[in-house]
Amino acid sequence: MDNTLSVNFGMERQYVFGALTSDISTADCILDLIDNSIDAARRDIAQKGGATLENGLPASYSDYEIKVQLKDDEIVISDNCRGMDAELLTGSAFRLAARYPQPYSIGFYGVGLIRAFWKLGNTGNLETDTGTEAFGLHFTKDQLEGTDLSIPANRLATRHNPSFVFKISDLTDDAAYDLADTD
Repeated sequence: MDNTLSVNFGMERQYVFGALTSDISTADCILDLIDNSIDAARRDIAQKGGATLENGLPASYSDYEIKVQLKDDEIVISDNCRGMDAELLTGSAFRLAARYPQPYSIGFYGVGLIRAFWKLGNTGNLETDTGTEAFGLHFTKDQLEGTDLSIPANRLATRHNPSFVFKISDLTDDAAYDLADTD
């Protein structure tokens, strides 16, 4: 007879994600996604030694572009800010509560991407390119509710220009309603 028991300290992800998204609006989720792009631009400017103001913020973001497309059936955010390298993509980009210190960010602790996805849609497609390496990742809410905590990303051919495109589709009823609201 075995004298030990394995005690499960896991969590029901659906409950946790529900709690994280219950009080955030569609607009706030979109702002979180935009904030991620701004953070990427800020990191890129700092890495390249770009000019900064007295408070440490970049003096200009003029070389960077962030686009948001709101459609009936999908939300797309894209930028040319930095892309995600393999370390960021596999380590903390979608890991809940992963700490990444980012001054002046409105988001916190690796919550923005996953919370926005959970609130806004049921299918996610990400393509990211750092200029030296590129990846594609497709996932669904059903996969995130399962027990497997990792989802494979595919290496893609780089276009040698930093880019990030995140498409959230099969929108939730709340997001679809909010985007259809014309008032």
